[in-house]
Amino acid sequence: MLASAIWPGALAADDSTGENFGFLVVNDLHFFDSKCVPFFEKVISSMAATKEPMDFCIIDGDLSESGSAEQISAVRDLFKKLNMPLYTVLGNHDYTPRTIARHMNN
Repeated sequence: MLASAIWPGALAADDSTGENFGFLVVNDLHFFDSKCVPFFEKVISSMAATKEPMDFCIIDGDLSESGSAEQISAVRDLFKKLNMPLYTVLGNHDYTPRTIARHMNN
């Protein structure tokens, strides 16, 4: 229904009077270790240099390769340099077997 523009909310969605906003989305980062830092710094620098102002960044899954606290913390610390709100969605690589077992047993 949405694709054919017959969705009941389609007209209301077009009549938006809200303000425009910009955001960045990255996914499948798969941070391994400190050897990744120079590459991530370049990517983040490129993201920060976008011409349009950005209001927030979404990191959509697989921040890390194996879900270790060190990997997730490194991604968090690197992306803080964007100086904007960050919203993350964890992916399957962001869980360790211990985390999965703990959730399955509860």
